[in-house]
Amino acid sequence: MEIVMVHGYFLRGTGSNLFVANTCRELCKLGHQVKLFCQEEKPQLFDFIETAWDFDRHNHNITIVYQQATPYPGKCQLYRPNLNGFLPVYVYDNYPGYVVKTYSDCTPAEIEAYIEDNRRALDAVVDPGRTALVLSNHSIMQPVYVARSRLGHCRHVMTVHGSCLNFSVRHSLLLKEYAREALANAEWVVFISQYSRLEFLAFFDNDPSLYAKSLVIPGGVDLKNFISLNGSSEKQAEIDGLLARLAAPPLIAGQPSAATALWQTDEDVVRKLGRIDFTDEKIILYYGKYLWTKGVQLLIAAAPLMLMKNHRLRIILVGFGSSRDYFETLIKALDQGDLAPLSH
Repeated sequence: MEIVMVHGYFLRGTGSNLFVANTCRELCKLGHQVKLFCQEEKPQLFDFIETAWDFDRHNHNITIVYQQATPYPGKCQLYRPNLNGFLPVYVYDNYPGYVVKTYSDCTPAEIEAYIEDNRRALDAVVDPGRTALVLSNHSIMQPVYVARSRLGHCRHVMTVHGSCLNFSVRHSLLLKEYAREALANAEWVVFISQYSRLEFLAFFDNDPSLYAKSLVIPGGVDLKNFISLNGSSEKQAEIDGLLARLAAPPLIAGQPSAATALWQTDEDVVRKLGRIDFTDEKIILYYGKYLWTKGVQLLIAAAPLMLMKNHRLRIILVGFGSSRDYFETLIKALDQGDLAPLSH
């Protein structure tokens, strides 16, 4: 089966990025042929990507930029539309090589130009007659340019991710109309949880037609990555292996900053992790994006109370995002007993 996966961003870091990467890998394992449209610039990091192609500035012609043998019966071709350096997002972050604006700050002309760049890319490569299924992500704008492309009459399943609704569509009547355009074209609207489904339906006034074609498909767990360890010796072996991989030169790239890539590893990460007693300490781990909506600040604020009751407790925060500086300032203020920096 030939499947087109439409994702306007990358394959690392955020929940929707990881969702798309893992879904494409599983589709390839099942023997499907996948055409993946996204902005991922490092295809060599993904074992399921057979070839990667870049578009010219008009999104009419493509040039192969990467090729490798893959271990799966199905093959994935990655196509990177040329956005002419402009990337609209739901939550602001710095992405090197792009002028980044949140959708709420974009002009209608900028939004239409972005949609048109991606529509041209789709129409230049895909064959609706051979496409059995289109999988789009978020409620704007990926399913919008699917609807406007030659794929508009293909079977279309749209997966909703929370950041799009809560940071963009909820705050703009224009973006809500784009979402309605996308929803009208999708045959099914998929949610990762029942909570997100009900939240989305409520925002669209519990529209009966939307209710009828919405369903929940949990993201699941990759049991090859998330496994139970038998005893402290197995745990220590895993930790030692992790530290060895992190110490490898390609991964240590300095402290992240606004001017550098988002997924660089902190240069002192091995030293920090080496101080942790994973056998005897009680670990609370946060893994995700650094956003206030995730509640990280609540965990930090509660840390002194928890540490008073359990001196062997350690809280580990792993992630990236624009709120990192704020969270580090909050930690420093609590540690020094001086809340003045938080007032600025």
